[in-house]
Order: sequence, then C-alpha cells, then structure tokens
Amino acid sequence: MVTLAAEAGCLDKVVMVHADLGEESEWPGVRELAQRQAERWGVEFIVVKADRGLLGLVEKRGMWPDAARRLCTSALKRDKIAPLFKQITDALGLDEQALILSALGIRAAESPARARKLPLAIDMRASTGQRMVLAWHPILELSETDV
Repeated sequence: MVTLAAEAGCLDKVVMVHADLGEESEWPGVRELAQRQAERWGVEFIVVKADRGLLGLVEKRGMWPDAARRLCTSALKRDKIAPLFKQITDALGLDEQALILSALGIRAAESPARARKLPLAIDMRASTGQRMVLAWHPILELSETDV
C-alpha cells in the first residue's frame, strides 16, 4: 500500500492503524513489528485498543466468539478503528467527499463469510456524505503459507 501511495504522491496521507487485542490475546511482538514498519515507511502510526481486550469480552459474554459472533473483528478492531475515519476526514479539510482506502489483512480461507468478500468494496457502514471508505483486502486470496 505504501508503495502505491508513494507512486501516487500521497504517502503523506497514509496512516497505519494497529488494533491491539490486549496483552493476553496479541501475538508477542506484533505491535512492535507494525510500529517498525510504519517508521520504515515514515507514515503515521496509531494504536487503538479495546478497553478490556478479547478476554474481557469473553468474560462479559460468558462465551467464546465463533463464526456467527466474530467479536474480535467487530468490537475489538473495526469498531475501534471506525472513529479514526472521521478524524482523518476532518484533518483533510476538504470541500468534497474524501476517499479513504482501508486495507485489511483478512483471508478468504479463514471463514465462509470472508470467502464471500470482494477484494475491493465500498464500506457502507463507514462511508458518509463526507467520506467514501473503500475496504481493500490485498491478501484475500493468499494462503496461510504465502502470508
């Protein structure tokens, strides 16, 4: 993504967001790796974190997430990142609708619902009159080994 942004002359508008799942649920070193990548490319790095993390949500619900109730992607990631779209749009100060490309690291092989996703689609939930958010899934068709 940063390569494409640099070629288009808009690398200064790239923001890397890491949705931290909490100390008990995050793979060791993932946040630090994401930060090093952002520093390497010279892009802004923002961390969002759910108040109680994955285990807090499990405790609150009294059950683990499953394919029908994907807590980790909605409550811990997408819902925490969504307010940033407004902040980013406001910071641009445009007189017209902003276009935000949101690159997400999901793979089709992870679930039947993800297998039905398009590589690029309008995120109707995040789009407003002030911004159109495109959800891009650049690794959608990659295997676990490829990733």
